[in-house]
Amino acid sequence: MNTTLPHPDKLTLCPIQSQHLAAATTLYEEAFPELERRPTKAWHELMRNEKDFQAYAICINDEFAGFITSWQPADFVYVEHFAIAPHRRNGGWGGKALQAFLTQNDQLPVVLEVEEPNTSMAQRRIAFYERHGFGMLHNPYLQPPYREGDEMLPLRLMTTHPDWGDAHFDFITNSIHRTVYNWPRQV
Repeated sequence: MNTTLPHPDKLTLCPIQSQHLAAATTLYEEAFPELERRPTKAWHELMRNEKDFQAYAICINDEFAGFITSWQPADFVYVEHFAIAPHRRNGGWGGKALQAFLTQNDQLPVVLEVEEPNTSMAQRRIAFYERHGFGMLHNPYLQPPYREGDEMLPLRLMTTHPDWGDAHFDFITNSIHRTVYNWPRQV
């Protein structure tokens, strides 16, 4: 009798390469409203030219399943965008991908933005991050606009080190605004 077990699925994080770019771009444009993302051309430019910006493809068995982008503006890692492809959602892959990212970046606090907990979807996202070790910072936060003429967006910050985050809130905010959003805009 053959008792060979099926090979378990394997999740990897690797820099977004040309073979992932089309799928990553489509997911980026579908998963985030225009107000919450850069113009696509600017996003591609960052991948090519910005040394502090990392764009990782999340692959399951070498198949594109999502992406996570991050910056290291100072003494922490900032997650700018994280998305799982629709056909891989609700299967635990987002949690596995986030855990892989956190393990890869375990030397520094990880910070990210979330929506205010005013909707059930926002509350679900916040609960997801809490299950993976993030805590909400106490101060309100405003995300600078990605496009000229757009308004600041009220969000909240979460981090893997909430006590540190609350103590260094202004430093974190200023670092993110300056490094990630070039805010206030430098001409």
